Amino acid sequence: AADQRVLRLPALAVPVGGPYTIGVKVEVVGSPSLSATKNVAMTVTRSKLSARLSGGNRAASASRAFTLSSALSKDPDSASTPLNFAWSCKLDGLSVPCTDVSGEALAPPTTATWTLPAFTFTVGSRLKFGVTVSSAAGGDTRTATNSSIIVIVAGNPPEVDIVVPLAERIAPRQRTVLRGSVVAPDGSDIDEAALALQWSVLRGGLVLDTGALSGGVTDTLLNRINLVIAANVLHPGTQYTFQLTAAPLGGGDSGFAEAVVLTNSPPFGGTLVVSPTSGTMVETPFDLTTAAWVDDPVDLPLVYEFGVSSTGGGRRPIADSLQATTVSRTPLPEGHGAGSTLVAYVIATDLLGAASAPAEFSVTVSPPTLGAGESVSAYVQRQSEAVVQDAIASKRPEAATSAVSALAEFLNAEGASDPDVDVTEAREELTADLLDASEITFQSPTTLLQLMLAAITVTDDAETLTEQAVDDVAQLLQVLPPADEDDGVTVSFDAGEAALRVMSNLQAAEELAAAAEDADGSGNGGRRMRSRMLLRGGNGSGRGLATDCDGACERALELANSLRESVGRVAAGVLKPAVPGERPVAMDAGSLGLVAARERSDRLADVHIEVDVDPGATRGGREGPAFIAIDDGFAGGADGVSGRTALDVHVVRLEINPS
Repeated sequence: AADQRVLRLPALAVPVGGPYTIGVKVEVVGSPSLSATKNVAMTVTRSKLSARLSGGNRAASASRAFTLSSALSKDPDSASTPLNFAWSCKLDGLSVPCTDVSGEALAPPTTATWTLPAFTFTVGSRLKFGVTVSSAAGGDTRTATNSSIIVIVAGNPPEVDIVVPLAERIAPRQRTVLRGSVVAPDGSDIDEAALALQWSVLRGGLVLDTGALSGGVTDTLLNRINLVIAANVLHPGTQYTFQLTAAPLGGGDSGFAEAVVLTNSPPFGGTLVVSPTSGTMVETPFDLTTAAWVDDPVDLPLVYEFGVSSTGGGRRPIADSLQATTVSRTPLPEGHGAGSTLVAYVIATDLLGAASAPAEFSVTVSPPTLGAGESVSAYVQRQSEAVVQDAIASKRPEAATSAVSALAEFLNAEGASDPDVDVTEAREELTADLLDASEITFQSPTTLLQLMLAAITVTDDAETLTEQAVDDVAQLLQVLPPADEDDGVTVSFDAGEAALRVMSNLQAAEELAAAAEDADGSGNGGRRMRSRMLLRGGNGSGRGLATDCDGACERALELANSLRESVGRVAAGVLKPAVPGERPVAMDAGSLGLVAARERSDRLADVHIEVDVDPGATRGGREGPAFIAIDDGFAGGADGVSGRTALDVHVVRLEINPS
């Protein structure tokens, strides 16, 4: 990891066994004799087997063969581990073994699949098929079981399947994705557009919204092949049964499948203590310690997010501690109100992703006292050298980012109260610090959000950003995962919107405005040309750099193109976990907005993606049409795009004259 305090061992890197000794040595930079070592013993045990049954509970035609498959079962420790399969069948709700229509006992196989011939069972039978997966690899026998209920029906319905999340229990705080599939009686796939689909909930007490997505329960319509339950909708520790029914639109028998989802309960009962209980912004190092969390032992270990509450009631993370229960020597921002009160928090998240309610602790963090004759800018630069650089040198990127954010808030407040305060040099120092911190930060959704929130504060007054500061922030945005990176960090909504706000700040930078005015020459401050640079790239006409665009103009175009790439990274990052048809992601970040959606190509035919471009007096004019119509070329014609292809679409809204 980039953070040298963290040792990350890839999965399967350490063989089963032990005990192994893991050691760490810490020494003072430049003084190797000042050091300390610590060793811990670690034993690696075998993982539990995963028994999977494709399809879940579902209907099967009495006149057609059907197959039960446990082929997705696995040993998480090794893909090459041989697995044994033992099948069973009993009448649902009874301990009576299944028989065929002649009353003969079934002959279960010992393979990963079991195919039952047509006319084996009578219509109306409810059969519970079970599979036990076992392995004796390594000398110890491990087993896992799973089961599905098959309802034998008349007619010739399609075969419906639901794929549920791999985790045994899901975290209600996160969105839940159920992926459906439908196969025709002859074994061929059926296109989603040719089906009448309907999702419902049979058990669990959840009421689905049958209308548009405005209900807040689902992020997909109930007549789509996939169902996405919005975050924070399902209740902890609850079992839900979902059903998907499907029938051909032209008429025919309907089939169904059911899936059982069990939600995880989050950790609870934890405490947070901050020491000391009072201090000075940035100058005082605080220790944040959490303890006493209670959770199911199989859901351990816990990881922790430490942070502080903002004046608006939101949360600003200051450390993503992995499994450490203490964050040491952390600088904090100034408290709020007359008492300079700051509320710190910690959120514990277990192995399955269930997150606790925050545990809080209030401290007093006073504003700094400047030295005699010391300017605000000089103070910020002094603390940058004393606190921020020390944190970077000691490989504590979260502490460095927290200090930069606090100093930038102080700088912004002082600059707003006294317009004669020169903050240019100090702001340049802070942007350089933030870039340095990003280069040693272990990337995670939390640290990405922390960096973007700090960057918002640093770039809050874009007119005071120097050329070097603009370059540093533009480079900082490159921590966003590339648009074509499949296994990068997912960009959360909050981090994506924060990144857009940073770009919104940067596009108002004085050097970009001046260069755009030179290229425009209209006397309106280059606002229209600036928007075209950012939205279209090149010289604003979409034809690349103009022959007469050099010097400052060329540099401004390079910056605009860099920001356009960063917008694409945000769109790709927030859509990384999306399924076709999921609610579009809509972000509003000052003068910059983004609507991003993932959809099947045939569903994009003649769809209007609405973008707010009302030229109201309080918001200024906007560049762009009122809507974008995607014509039916995407339906699978001359463009050669398959109707099943998932396409990502994003629309950018940029205000020309933000008020």
